[in-house]
Amino acid sequence: MQLIELKKYAVNDLDKKIINAMIKDDYSTLNKFIGSVICDLIEGVNLDKEYIINAKVNINGYDKISFGEVGTYVALIPYVNSILNSHKDGHVISTTFIEMLISYIIGYTNKDEFIKNLLKMKSLLGISEEFYNGLISYFGLQKDNILSEIDERLVTFS
Repeated sequence: MQLIELKKYAVNDLDKKIINAMIKDDYSTLNKFIGSVICDLIEGVNLDKEYIINAKVNINGYDKISFGEVGTYVALIPYVNSILNSHKDGHVISTTFIEMLISYIIGYTNKDEFIKNLLKMKSLLGISEEFYNGLISYFGLQKDNILSEIDERLVTFS
């Protein structure tokens, strides 16, 4: 699936706003963004080497749907942050979403908890079910491209 094909899944105005912003950047930039965010989080939290290795193993072991959920989660974070900007506890909520992603990637949190947070993001943004499923499918299909970014950057942790 090409990034532009996600337009057919955009039902409401926010869906359209998100996909238009993604298309503006193009798929290569978007894939690099997803990989970079994951790497930045893994490297930036001062994790022990074993957790970084676990994260690499986990990420590489996700099936296309699970990987698509992670990609969707990462892709939605900037939009969630912009909505929470004016919220009284927005920073705390945003930080909690990011902590959940790290916990899931390193294997500390289970998939059910991760999905609950992804669904909270979906609800907070008000994106449609069709667009949500389209994003998961798209990022699942981009797994190999995004993994090459991650594996290249985290090559020293094997």
